[in-house]
Amino acid sequence: MNFAATDKWRRLKKAHHNLKYFYTANPRGIDNTEAKDAAEDFFTQCYHLKDWLIKDQSVKIVSDVEKYITGCKGLSIAADICNSFKHAALDRKSRSGKKIDEMLTHMKIDLVENRRRFESSSRIEIIIDGTKQDALDLADQCMIEWKAFFKQDNISLPEP
Repeated sequence: MNFAATDKWRRLKKAHHNLKYFYTANPRGIDNTEAKDAAEDFFTQCYHLKDWLIKDQSVKIVSDVEKYITGCKGLSIAADICNSFKHAALDRKSRSGKKIDEMLTHMKIDLVENRRRFESSSRIEIIIDGTKQDALDLADQCMIEWKAFFKQDNISLPEP
């Protein structure tokens, strides 16, 4: 089986787009579990990108990707979130040095009078060491950090 890093990068970008979707008002209606699932999917795709970069022989990594992730605020938290979901809580040392307390979903429903319908949106809040962190802000930070890694190591992942 071929595990191209380009494919995982595309999935990560799609997961980021899907998470953003829940933050925007839409008439379809949003289930709070869908929004939480989108956040979990983003952080899982985000952290697992490193495995695909390491194993894709067409990608030349110069830096230690594991050390890079641990040194990044966003990516280290993404690793902890991913591993918390994977193992039903962290079963080894936190990469970020922080404790992921919980993930909360906040729903917003607005009546759009001129259209005579309701629009809903959702916001995901992650409690980290007792401090609230917006999931989309964290996801945006992770995307910036991955792009910085690509630039640093001169990695180009073409769109499939």
